[in-house]
Amino acid sequence: MSKILKSFGMAALLVALLAGTGMGANTDTTDVTGTLQLSYDITSPEAIAFGDFNVDQNNNVTTNGDTIAHISVTTNGAVTLYALEAGGDGKMNNAGNTLQLGRKLSIKATGETGIMLSGTPQAVKALTDSNTAIETDFGQYVASTDKADDYTITVTFQGTAS
Repeated sequence: MSKILKSFGMAALLVALLAGTGMGANTDTTDVTGTLQLSYDITSPEAIAFGDFNVDQNNNVTTNGDTIAHISVTTNGAVTLYALEAGGDGKMNNAGNTLQLGRKLSIKATGETGIMLSGTPQAVKALTDSNTAIETDFGQYVASTDKADDYTITVTFQGTAS
């Protein structure tokens, strides 16, 4: 009988040892997920000066005849850049808002048709690159009917996932 008990004890010990080696152990998997949201950063200069307007000539901001890279967008996905004059109509006003130029400010990114600024966002350029400097031309037509004064406008740039 002692031989049977010894055999039974050895068998129990062997099963315990084999269980520790993973023989017959359960396995499972877990999916780990996450979402990286689209992000973008738009940088534009604090001020752009036209200088003196020439009546009846389209005045644009240029350097040596070349368009200045005014706006920079850093993004991790596709973004469309928009421009607007928040709460306005896209026309330059004098300091007291008593005078307004007759035409809207135009904005044209290189390779695009351009927009006439208004109070609602308008697409300036669609972007897919991660870091893009956008060459942008700001234009203002002035006519002999526009009154002499200093004029200004605040342009707001926005981005939207495209």
